[in-house]
Amino acid sequence: MSKVAEPVYVDSLEEFVAKVRTFRKGWNEEELWFRGVRSSRYRLRPSLYRDPGVKEDRARRLEDEVRIEFSRRGQALVSEKEPKTELDWYVLMRHNEVPTRLLDWSEGCLIALYFAVRPLARALLGAKPQNGAVWVLDPQELNKSATEKSEFLVSSSPKVRSYLPPPRSRKRYGLPPVAILPNYLTRQMLAQRSAFTIQGAPDGFDVIASAPGQRCLAKVVVRHTGFDGILNDLSSCGVSEATVFPDLGGLGREVTESFL
Repeated sequence: MSKVAEPVYVDSLEEFVAKVRTFRKGWNEEELWFRGVRSSRYRLRPSLYRDPGVKEDRARRLEDEVRIEFSRRGQALVSEKEPKTELDWYVLMRHNEVPTRLLDWSEGCLIALYFAVRPLARALLGAKPQNGAVWVLDPQELNKSATEKSEFLVSSSPKVRSYLPPPRSRKRYGLPPVAILPNYLTRQMLAQRSAFTIQGAPDGFDVIASAPGQRCLAKVVVRHTGFDGILNDLSSCGVSEATVFPDLGGLGREVTESFL
């Protein structure tokens, strides 16, 4: 991981909320975004750029082909809000496990904390315990550094279109990360208070993290020894598998975890 301002460590829900308050006071009282990850070792890289065996040129071609095929066949399968823009389709790709240049964030810090300590995520890491992490982002400061304007980008923004031009165009590459407020297309996005960043280079956040004096990105490491207590407290706050994933799958996983 590129050198970033030293991460802070927490063991409990109370400690985590206290750290979030500190960031709000020092950065942005109105809006922070949060991204929970199951291992504190993970870098802030979109899924399209995570496979070291896939070179950037190959990733570009892969993205174009997948965009075309997903929207072509997916129109018959949309069951909730119909996508109206290229970004809408791109967001649906991300929420259906398709590699993209998007990173998921949440406007809710407790939702992100749940993803850092989620039991299913822990099972995927194997037997050896690992710390989780929650990344904290000031999206307005991020956009100010990338576009000289602090406002959020939305689906209709011309700037968004420069990051997501027609397939097989190379214009989107090399662009720094920007923060986007998407249209909510599914119940899952609504429940998770979804937001996204999109970028045009694999190391976009590595560059930001290593910038001297940067004040838009921070990392909170959640020690694995506190996971069980945090999960219990989050459940008391109404944050659980069934509320974060408001469908039968989420309910089934929660019931199974509770009783088996």
